[in-house]
Amino acid sequence: PPPPFKVVEDKIRPFVSKKMTEYLGEEEVELVDFIVGKMHAQASAAVILEELAKVLDDEADVFIVKLWRMLLFEILRAKATASS
Repeated sequence: PPPPFKVVEDKIRPFVSKKMTEYLGEEEVELVDFIVGKMHAQASAAVILEELAKVLDDEADVFIVKLWRMLLFEILRAKATASS
């Protein structure tokens, strides 16, 4: 699979799962799959935020910022590793 797919599955999925458990008190597999699916589809932060606001209310903003920071960090790290 292409590197972005691997980054999302290896790094982002566990992060999303952990955060959803923290916010909702239990693991929400369908919600995690939904978010990861949106990431694979390269949906914008605004699109994902709009959907998550229905579930997470005020915490959705904070989550999206953390998610995008982590995504950026992991992509940059993958690129740095691939070029060295």
